[in-house]
Amino acid sequence: MSTTVAFIIGLIILLVLLLKTRINAFISIMIAAVFIGVASGLGGVETMDAVKDGFASTCGSVGIVIIMGTMLGSYLEESGAAKQLAETILSWVGEKRASLAMAISGYIVSIPVFVDVAYVMLAPLYKSIHRRSKKIPIGSLATALAIGLLTTNSMVPPTPGPIAVAGLLNLDLGRAIMYGLLVSAIMTIAGWAYCEFFLAKKPDDWYTYQEGVVINEAEIEEEEEETKTLPNFFISILPILIPIILIMLNTTFKATLGEGHVLVSLFAFLGNSNFAISVGVFSAIVLLMKYMNKEAIFRIMNTSLNSCGMIIFITAAGGALAKVIGETGIDKQIADTLIGSGLPLVLIPFLISGFSKFVQGSGSVAMIMSATLCAPLATAGYIDPVLIFLSACVGSNFGSQINNSFFWVFANINGYDTKTGIKTLCAGQLIISIVGIVVTMILSMFM
Repeated sequence: MSTTVAFIIGLIILLVLLLKTRINAFISIMIAAVFIGVASGLGGVETMDAVKDGFASTCGSVGIVIIMGTMLGSYLEESGAAKQLAETILSWVGEKRASLAMAISGYIVSIPVFVDVAYVMLAPLYKSIHRRSKKIPIGSLATALAIGLLTTNSMVPPTPGPIAVAGLLNLDLGRAIMYGLLVSAIMTIAGWAYCEFFLAKKPDDWYTYQEGVVINEAEIEEEEEETKTLPNFFISILPILIPIILIMLNTTFKATLGEGHVLVSLFAFLGNSNFAISVGVFSAIVLLMKYMNKEAIFRIMNTSLNSCGMIIFITAAGGALAKVIGETGIDKQIADTLIGSGLPLVLIPFLISGFSKFVQGSGSVAMIMSATLCAPLATAGYIDPVLIFLSACVGSNFGSQINNSFFWVFANINGYDTKTGIKTLCAGQLIISIVGIVVTMILSMFM
C-alpha cells in the first residue's frame, strides 16, 4: 500500500474512532499511528520504535510544564488569588464598564486556571454586579467573561493545549507566550466589543432559557458565599508573572546577545520552561500558603497529576503519530500536498483545527491534530512554526458548538437554552476566531 493511501485510511480510522465510538483520543491516535506505519511498509518493529520514540520525546518536552501549570492554577484557585485578580480589575475599570472588566479578568485568570473551573469560580462576581446595577445585562457580562477565559485558554502557555502545540512544533516557549498574549489580547477586545455593542443592546426576551428556569430580576437573591480573606493583588499575580518573565527573558537574551554571554547562559537555566513553571508553583505555595489549609497544599500536588494526565497522554500520542509520519516519509508528501492546495499556508492549520473542533468538540485535541499534520510545513522551512502555533490555536475556537463541554458549563450556570447559548457564546467564539486568524495572517506578512 502506498504511503499516501495508508495515511488517508489512517486519518479516516482516526476520525471514525473519535466520532463513532467511545474510544478516547489517546487510544484512537495510537491506533492510527500504528496502522499508518505498518500499512505504509515501515515494518512492525520500526513502527513501534517510532511510536515509542515520538511518545517519549513529546512527553519529555511538555509533561513537566503541563503538570506544574495545572498545579499553579489549582493553587491560585484554592487560595482565592484568581478571584482577587478579577475583583481588583473590576475596581480599576469600574462597574460601568463591567463587561470589559470581566473580559480582562478572564484573559488573565485563564492563563493558569482551567477554563471550566475559572468560569464556575468567577460567575458569582458578574451575577453580583448585575444585581447591583440592573442596567448591565447579565448576558453581556456572562459572555464577556467566557470569551476572555477562552482566548488565553486556547492561546497562551502554560495552558495545556498551547503547551502541547508548542512542543509538537519544537517552538520556543517564550515566542509562543509572547505572540499568544498579543493575538489573544486582540481577540479578547473583539469579543468584548461583541458583548458591549451587540449583546448589551438586546432586550430581555432575546435571551431564552431552559425549560423550568424562570428569571425574575426582582426576586434574584444574592448567593451565599463563604467569607474568606483574599490575598492582595500583587501576590496573587506574581506566581503567574514569574515564569512568564523568566521564559521571555530567556528568549529575548538568546535573540539579542551572543551565545557566550553570561545572561544567555544564566537564563538558559532560569528561563527553561520546566524550571520557570516550577518556580511559579513554588512561589505560589510560599506566597499563598496562609490563604490555604495545609491539607489543600498536599492534596493539590496529587490531584493535579490526575487532572492533567489525559492531556499529556493525548499530546504524547500526537508526538508518536508525528514521528511515524516522519519515518515513513509522508511528511514531505503532506507538505507538498498542502502547498499545492493553493490555500495560504497560514490558513491551513486554522481550517484543520476548526474542522476537528466542530466534529469532536475538544479544543485541545483539535489543535494537537492540526499541529501534528502541519508540522512538516515548519520542518521543511515553508512557514515559521509560530504561525502554525497561532493558526492552530485560533482555529480551536472556530468550530465551537454544543458538543463542547464548556458550552454546557456556560449554558447551565446562566440557565440558557441551546439557542441562546449558540447566539451568545458560540457566536462570540466565531467572531474572535475570525479576528484571530486575520491578525495571524497580518503577522505572517512580516515573517
